[in-house]
Amino acid sequence: MRRKSSGSRSSLFLIELILSLLVFSLVSTVCIRLFAASWKSRTAAREWNHIQELTVNAAEILEAGDGQTEDFLLLFPEGIVSDTQVEVSFDSHWASCDAEHAAYTLQLKLIPDTWSKTMEITVQKRGQDMLYQQEIGFPRTAGQDAKGGDPS
Repeated sequence: MRRKSSGSRSSLFLIELILSLLVFSLVSTVCIRLFAASWKSRTAAREWNHIQELTVNAAEILEAGDGQTEDFLLLFPEGIVSDTQVEVSFDSHWASCDAEHAAYTLQLKLIPDTWSKTMEITVQKRGQDMLYQQEIGFPRTAGQDAKGGDPS
């Protein structure tokens, strides 16, 4: 009678073990890539939601107001106001902060025009290109001039 060697059984077990580890490592690699892609998509969606909210709010203020930078201080009290521009800084959680700790910067640039109230909205992520840029305009009412006062 022939005796079966125990070495062939152990080598078969090792091959099965190696193959199962290979399959598990491939599956875990795919899962990690999927989780990373979903996190990136969630972050981009969150950015776009905040940008949309800020754009709509700024456009409503432009439409209701007379096209002056001071009108935007109601929405952005910590904004830095210049003659034709308002700049607001946000941290990574979209809370207002100083420019030194900013992750995002919103710029509202008013474009002087006799017939319309127009502004350019720009959102930029720190150290990167622009995320969003849009020009918005509304016609002036009969009682408003380019400086927001009564023309008569």
